[in-house]
Amino acid sequence: MYSLINSLVIGAIRARYVTLIAALVIVLAGAIAWHRLPLEAYPELSNPQVRIISLYPGKGAEEVEKLVTIPLEKELYGIPKETALRS
Repeated sequence: MYSLINSLVIGAIRARYVTLIAALVIVLAGAIAWHRLPLEAYPELSNPQVRIISLYPGKGAEEVEKLVTIPLEKELYGIPKETALRS
């Protein structure tokens, strides 16, 4: 009438020292594995980048620069911690 989980729990309670030793071995193995992880396992973090593509159909390059690009650049220069801006 007992389910598998009930049987496992009852067995773990009856053999509590074996269960405790097994848990300690698993924790110790995890700590050793964590300590041995190479630094290359962590991702290389770079500055976030944003790319804005502005289109103005039917207008020439000079008009797009005057009406869209220059106003956008003026607003983007005010962003805090902004390090570079290319146009």
